[in-house]
Amino acid sequence: AALFMVAPLTAAAFNMPELLSVVQALSMIFVISGFAVVPEALLQRNMQFRTIAVITLSSYLFGYAVPAIVLAYWGFGIWALVWAQILQYLIASLSYLLVMRLDMRPLLDRQALRHLFRFGAGVTLSRLGNYVALNADYFIIGRSLGADALGFYSRAYTLLVQPAQLVGTVAEKVLYPALSSVQEEPKRLLRGYYRAISMVGMASLPLSALLVVIAPEIIHLLLGPQWNFAIQPFQILVSCLFFRTAYKLTGTLLRARGTVYLLALWQWLYALLVIVGAVAGLPYGIIGVSAGVSLAIVLAFCLGVYFTGRTAKTSAMTIVRIVARYSIVAAVVFVILAPLRSILSEAAVAPLLIVGICTAIAGAIYLIAAVFMPRLFGEEGVWLAGLFKPRLTKLRNKLIGQPK
Repeated sequence: AALFMVAPLTAAAFNMPELLSVVQALSMIFVISGFAVVPEALLQRNMQFRTIAVITLSSYLFGYAVPAIVLAYWGFGIWALVWAQILQYLIASLSYLLVMRLDMRPLLDRQALRHLFRFGAGVTLSRLGNYVALNADYFIIGRSLGADALGFYSRAYTLLVQPAQLVGTVAEKVLYPALSSVQEEPKRLLRGYYRAISMVGMASLPLSALLVVIAPEIIHLLLGPQWNFAIQPFQILVSCLFFRTAYKLTGTLLRARGTVYLLALWQWLYALLVIVGAVAGLPYGIIGVSAGVSLAIVLAFCLGVYFTGRTAKTSAMTIVRIVARYSIVAAVVFVILAPLRSILSEAAVAPLLIVGICTAIAGAIYLIAAVFMPRLFGEEGVWLAGLFKPRLTKLRNKLIGQPK
């Protein structure tokens, strides 16, 4: 209701009158998704991630992706995205309710309400801060540089968010119930947190180097040559992929420890850093804003590590060593692929082929490092090897038969 009422102010703030009806329509999402909060949280607590994955994928595919394309083809314009997003949330909410089948009668338990309010108020404050942090740059660009600049920046940002969501959000959802269950066991808590940071570094740092190199081809293949202005912002933003992904894990640790008000303080400081960085970069256009926002996320991650050190006794040096180890792999990937990509581009090789060649070489570098420099991957490398070795042995035996 509040969002519906302030829609005229939102449209005026962005200087985009067409936003009025769009914001009012999207306000329905709060009502629709509210019914799914409890059943989704219960599934997450019970670690039923397969069910969550099926609902998430199905609601996106049949609620958003396909309807958005069809409606856009039929000429609905921006409303293709609006109605598709509403339909996605509607399908997801109904699916969660059908899976969990909760008693929806209104009941009042004052003690439970008191505990929920104390914890939930801190989480809500942190979510609001995170919302401001994730959208302040959009507001500043849209207000100061116009809709075209916002379009280029938002497409670059969206492409960055996909790998960050793929790794960070999944790790966050799995890590929270796991860390919450051992919050009174410091050694297990820290081991789980360090391992998660290591896994994110293992995946995101070399990937970041690869994406920086092949950014022009990625933009051309996914968006088309008319989006060239999004290439440099994408390269700047994706260079901080690790920090944008790993900060989610830091927030998860603070939440699992119950320090939700410290989490809220951290998120609002993050929002302030984004605002300062975006404003400072405005004179240099969307490239300057991209640099300012990227610096903000690095500083926010460092600040989060400081806060976790205060509440969970994490070691900043341990995290620095983890980042340094995988930065070596990322540096090798970049040094080899950057000149190679230039040669292929000058030879007029097709963008899709450039992406395939560079990705294959990056994978080969990673595999060589894993085989010949296993110490580079630390304890998490040993853990992964122990996890996959029995499965690979079983697969090999199936393919070539049991050894005599």
